[in-house]
Amino acid sequence: CERCNVLYCSYTCLLLDWEAHKKACAPKTTRSRVDASAGDNSTSSRSAPGLEKHIPNPFTQIDSGAYLHNRPERDVYKLLIDTYRLRMADRCGLEGVREADSLYAPGVTDAMPGFRRFLGLVEAKRGVLPSWWSAEKERECERLGGGGGGWSSLRRKIEKSDVLAHYRDEKFPMQLRMFGETIYGRGIGGQDGTMIRRMMMAQE
Repeated sequence: CERCNVLYCSYTCLLLDWEAHKKACAPKTTRSRVDASAGDNSTSSRSAPGLEKHIPNPFTQIDSGAYLHNRPERDVYKLLIDTYRLRMADRCGLEGVREADSLYAPGVTDAMPGFRRFLGLVEAKRGVLPSWWSAEKERECERLGGGGGGWSSLRRKIEKSDVLAHYRDEKFPMQLRMFGETIYGRGIGGQDGTMIRRMMMAQE
């Protein structure tokens, strides 16, 4: 957004989010100026409340393939689950595609089968998962996604606004989307996020 410098994955995403974004745009612009004058760091430089441990320079970590490295196990599980769920929401909302085995497919109430397919893609990407990952850790990750009605439940849909509310970091949806792009090999709508990722890296 040129008014407040919030970055979107593409101009299409900005247009689709504009009705919700414009209400907060002016106050956010004012606040960002105050923060800048006070020497405050951006939200991406502080710990996201939804995670146990903060990892600095997340976009650099995505670019180097180390986004999931040096994190607590539970944080890795959450990031995998949320990357998958946001990707499925974007596929439906932005591309009009209801992925098989996702909560957006007719009659599906549990996205575990779809999430397992996603994990297969992640495991096929050499070096993306931390060195401690194993079949047992995969089962632990699945147990977190299958555990009742909590935040990480694979019976629950999420969208960008949910991610923002949970992690309280305006750049966190972009992190998940860009990490997802490295797994699927393409951005939503066929967009290539390389340029924006490099711009975000330069700001870290």
